[in-house]
Amino acid sequence: MKSTPNDLRKTAPSLRTDELNRRTNQLWIGIWIATILVLVSTFIVRRLTDNSTTPLSIAIQIILNGLVVANLVLINTKYARIAQGIYVFAIHLAVPPVLVLYGGTRGFGDIALYMAILFALLYGWQPWMFFTYGIMGATLIWVLYRDSTGHPVAPLLDYSAQFTALKFVITAFILVFALRYISTFYRGLLETYRAFAEEQMRLNDELKMNEQALEQSNKNLMLSRQTIVTAREEERRRLRRDLHDGLGPTLAAQVFRIGVAQQMVAQNPEKAAAILTDVESGIRDTLANVRELVYGLRPPMLDQLGLLGAIADFTKQQEGRIAIRLDLPPDVSHVSAAVEVVIFRIVQTALDNVTKHAQATCCTVQLRVDEQSMTLTITDDGIGIDDLQLPGVGLTSMQERAEELGGTFRLLPVQPHGTWLQVTVPLLDEIESKAII
Repeated sequence: MKSTPNDLRKTAPSLRTDELNRRTNQLWIGIWIATILVLVSTFIVRRLTDNSTTPLSIAIQIILNGLVVANLVLINTKYARIAQGIYVFAIHLAVPPVLVLYGGTRGFGDIALYMAILFALLYGWQPWMFFTYGIMGATLIWVLYRDSTGHPVAPLLDYSAQFTALKFVITAFILVFALRYISTFYRGLLETYRAFAEEQMRLNDELKMNEQALEQSNKNLMLSRQTIVTAREEERRRLRRDLHDGLGPTLAAQVFRIGVAQQMVAQNPEKAAAILTDVESGIRDTLANVRELVYGLRPPMLDQLGLLGAIADFTKQQEGRIAIRLDLPPDVSHVSAAVEVVIFRIVQTALDNVTKHAQATCCTVQLRVDEQSMTLTITDDGIGIDDLQLPGVGLTSMQERAEELGGTFRLLPVQPHGTWLQVTVPLLDEIESKAII
């Protein structure tokens, strides 16, 4: 599997941590080896120079060597931290006697003090170090004071070039591991900062993209509102035109003809009756036109039967033309009026297209509703659609109706033949529904 930049950024901190831990373990091992070298070399040199080794010195060497061996054995176990702490504590307790025996400015007293400080930095500050550092500070001040007055406190050893050479070798050995540790820490810190900068740049880019997407969404929202308002005004204009140019003159003509019939009742009753009969027929036609206008605003079946009943009633009217199978939910009473109109109109238009153009023998109408949306799916076994075919008025009107409510419209061919149509419309609350209607 190919790693992505995000995956690399996620694994980079763990890789740096592993490397830092590995270098830290190397530094610990180097320090423990240096401890063994100091103890063993000191013991050997003292034997070669015929210096006596007290039982206390031998006990201290055995304890420190035992701690070193224990740390080497437990370095990768859950007891490693405890063993390291005991070792650091023992070194801190051993520094004051070393200062007294080897001096604070010569021999190994200063090296012991440096190593104690290094161990404290490596292990981390602990409350008990106030006690150990207090003893070391008091001892060092006393040793330096005795040296400054010409009364050295470490006259027991005959210092030689071997001690000085060994001191510098051990110091260099420790510094090599310390520098490697610091280098790893510095590179890890630099990589962390670089990764942080890259992450900030990525977040800034995402923020800009989100701002652009939000701005585009706001523009789309404004366009949608303008489209809804325009459609509403166009509908009002159509109603005004139909009422003014169609229904108004028709009613005025009927009123005029009724007046003529009233004048002719006494003179020619038969002709007046014929006029009234004609007026009655015209009024029926006018009522039909009024019903058509009302039906254009909102199908009366939705108010009488509800959405499920209206769909069932409309599909029942198509029984002689095509077999239709309905798959409807048990209840959609919580659906808003605007969504009901859109779904029912799309069902009407889609089934009209199927019966007139698809040459299908059967059709399935499926309706699903959840807490956030309603999904209408219509599938037929007709001749299907051509990808190069331009959408007609019916398909365009269905898509526009769905998009007016923020929904989606999909139309795909079905293999080996047929058409699959799916419309998903978000459920609106009552306030939004009334605003759209």
